[in-house]
Amino acid sequence: MPLTAIGYHGTTKEAADRLVRENFQLSENSWEWLGHGVYFWQDAPKRAREWARSWLSLRKKYDGPVAVVAAEIDLTNFVDMLDLEGVQRMRDVVESFAQQDDGSTRVNEPPKNYLDCAIFNFATKMLSSEGVRVAGYRACCVEGTRLVEHSPIYDRSHVQLAVLDQSTILRKWLVKND
Repeated sequence: MPLTAIGYHGTTKEAADRLVRENFQLSENSWEWLGHGVYFWQDAPKRAREWARSWLSLRKKYDGPVAVVAAEIDLTNFVDMLDLEGVQRMRDVVESFAQQDDGSTRVNEPPKNYLDCAIFNFATKMLSSEGVRVAGYRACCVEGTRLVEHSPIYDRSHVQLAVLDQSTILRKWLVKND
């Protein structure tokens, strides 16, 4: 039985209307957390909407309407950092990445994660060359402040999905406003 998740992608209203009918465009910024891909907030439509408002306003100087596209995503061929197999696979990738690093490794400068992006892009190439189908990545991203002192729970943490193979998107729809 395939494992699926519901992901939420925040964007402009105009783009959301188009994305329900067409493919997404891969984000290929050099600082994406999970490498190049189509990004979704798992099980968090309000967070996707909030991100869209913030990102579009601050980075794109856009003040028009935002919307959220929901997608049911088949995680069967994802490297899943929420499970031990995916974590071990990425540990092996990181070891190989470190061995091939020429000393010019990027560093993470949150919220821009240059090193993480380089590692996940390297993982896609390495695993694909070994015959592993990498449809995307799923990981928990810790953000914000601790809920209480010494707690492992942070107030902005979330599960992020980066889709590489859009055939894993089983269906899409617009999310109604909050």
